Amino acid sequence: STGKVLWKFDAGYPLEAPPAVTEDRVCFGSSDGFMRCFERSGKLLWEFRARSEILSSPVIKDGMVFFSSSDDRLYALDAETGKKAWSYTRRVFKTVTPRIYASSAWADGRLYHFFSDGTLVCLNASDGKEIWSKKLVKNFDGADSTRRTPLVMGGVVYAIDDNNAVVALNGSTGDVKGIYNIIKAHDFVLPDMNTLVIAGTDRVVSINISSGAILWDKALVNSPMQSVFAAGEYLFVLSNHEARVLGIYFITTTKGYVEALKLTDGSMAWTSKLGSSVSANGAAAQSAVVLVPDSGELALFTSP
Repeated sequence: STGKVLWKFDAGYPLEAPPAVTEDRVCFGSSDGFMRCFERSGKLLWEFRARSEILSSPVIKDGMVFFSSSDDRLYALDAETGKKAWSYTRRVFKTVTPRIYASSAWADGRLYHFFSDGTLVCLNASDGKEIWSKKLVKNFDGADSTRRTPLVMGGVVYAIDDNNAVVALNGSTGDVKGIYNIIKAHDFVLPDMNTLVIAGTDRVVSINISSGAILWDKALVNSPMQSVFAAGEYLFVLSNHEARVLGIYFITTTKGYVEALKLTDGSMAWTSKLGSSVSANGAAAQSAVVLVPDSGELALFTSP
C-alpha cells in the first residue's frame, strides 16, 4: 500500500527465477544452489543446498516444494522442514549442459517438467515416480528465449516442440491431442479453457483450442516479442525494440515496450515505452500490472 520495504535478504548470488509466494511462505533459489524458505514476515525457516545452480521457480503444492537445478535434477522438499522427500534425474551425461530456464507445472498430483535432453516428463508428485515421458526437442544447442515451462489446463499439458509448435498432450498418458503450428511459437498463454494464445517474434495469434480456428491474428507494434502474460480481459506483450541512431549499425539503443491487447479481438488497449530493455516477465493483480525492466526500476500500471 505504501511501497515501504518490509524486509530484504541478500543471497550473495544471483536470483535467476521469480520466487513462489503462498499465504504464509516465500521460497526462492539462487545460483549458488540454495533453495530458501521464509515466513511472509521475513524470518528464514530453512535452506536446502542442491548440487548445482537453481534456474527455476519453485512450485509449492500439497505441503511440498518442487524445483530443478541446472544439472537436470528435480527435487521435492517438505515445505515445513526443507527435508528432501525425493529427487529425479534423467541421467543424461553431457560435458556441457545448456542452461534451460524451465520451471515445473503441477496439476492433479502430477508434476510436469522439461529437461535438457528435450524430454517432457510427467512424475507422480508424491514419490517422484515417472508416469510418462515424451521427447519434444531433439537437441538443445544452447539457451534460447523459447518458453520451456509447460502449462496445464483441463487435464491437458501444453509445451513447445523443436519446430516451435505448441503441442497439447493428454496429462495422464502423454498422448498427443493436438499440434498448433500457425506461427513459430516462442511463448504462449491459456487465458481460459477454450483459448490458446501463441506469441511469435512479431505476431500474436489467438486460437480456439477445440476447433483450431483462428480467433484473431495481430501484428505487434514493437518487436521482437520477449514474453506474454494474461490477466483479466487483457493480454500483455513485452517486447524489446532496437533503434539505430541516424541509421548507424553500431549506435543502437534497445527500449522495452508493453502492449495491452484485448483478449476478445486483439485490438490495442494501450501501449507504453519502458525506461530500458526488459528480460523478466510481468505480473498482474488487483487491477494493476507490475514490470521490472533491466534498469531495475519498478514500473506499475493501474486502471484509470
